[in-house]
Amino acid sequence: MRFHGVALLIALVLPGHVLAQGSRQNRTRTTRSRVTGRCLLRVQSPETSPRIRNRPQVFSARDAYDLRFDVWLRASQTSRPAEVKIFMPNGSLYRVLPVGAEDSSSVGGPSNGLSVLSARFPVAGTQITSRSVYGTWRAEAFFVGEEKACSRRLEFEIAR
Repeated sequence: MRFHGVALLIALVLPGHVLAQGSRQNRTRTTRSRVTGRCLLRVQSPETSPRIRNRPQVFSARDAYDLRFDVWLRASQTSRPAEVKIFMPNGSLYRVLPVGAEDSSSVGGPSNGLSVLSARFPVAGTQITSRSVYGTWRAEAFFVGEEKACSRRLEFEIAR
């Protein structure tokens, strides 16, 4: 696990590297669409188990009350406001979550030059559970005002 963290930090510091993980097929498809190498988007929930490598992370709507989206940036980019766009399984935009410098935290101290911006995404008690909007969701990170995502597309599943 420690090796993956070091590899992630190296990839973020070196421009032009592919930053997100995925299956070989998914990696190829995503590379053609929107890899810009400017940020990395991750999703997690304290109530669920860790991600299985090369598969979209699955969150149970019964167990995951909230999801947390982390946008990893070079520290020099944190002055720019960012947002995470969440898309429903049918492809429609569900919500735009703002993230900003007030939500940031340094990773590994000031010497590595990385920061994480976070946004909370409620699942329990929302339309997701009341209307059973389960399936594979998609998220992308953007700098406010830009049309092109700064991250790769992140797919995750919300299950019953």
